[in-house]
Amino acid sequence: MLYFTRKINYLGSAIAKRAQAFGVKTIGLNKSGNSAEFFDKIFPISMLENIIVRADFLILALPLTNDTKLIITEKELNLLPESAVVINLGRGELISEEAIARVLSAKRIRGAALDVFWQEPLPPESPLWQTPNLLITPHMAAKTNRFLDRCIDTFIQNYDLYIQGKSLMNQANFVQGY
Repeated sequence: MLYFTRKINYLGSAIAKRAQAFGVKTIGLNKSGNSAEFFDKIFPISMLENIIVRADFLILALPLTNDTKLIITEKELNLLPESAVVINLGRGELISEEAIARVLSAKRIRGAALDVFWQEPLPPESPLWQTPNLLITPHMAAKTNRFLDRCIDTFIQNYDLYIQGKSLMNQANFVQGY
């Protein structure tokens, strides 16, 4: 599995942890190439084209920045093995919707699951609705029966950190754009 994220965060580590439980080799890409928990290997994002050729699953959980917009185009999709599956649960603008539709229609890769889109909700006239081997979900990847509980837990932890004068968890970095 190739997991591709700008920075390895809670979501990335959670996905990698569960994949490893099934014996999946987890490879990640991030800005620095620094190691992260539950990943067998991490490479810098600059190695994308060299690493993507080995991906059985390409999981995108990136923020949208100037550097990540359209990071996956037809060029990158064509580097994937034919058995690959692409999953985008980051931001719609990370991947070219036209390219994923063409690649899937040509049966160049096995399949894709998209939870996020350039326009949401996905318009009825979008060609993605007719694309074979494409699973479309309505931007709900984070929604579980524990979603609200986790949000409240994070709020309480951050409140305690704030009261103690410590750095908060999950702070936005406006310089980096996420």
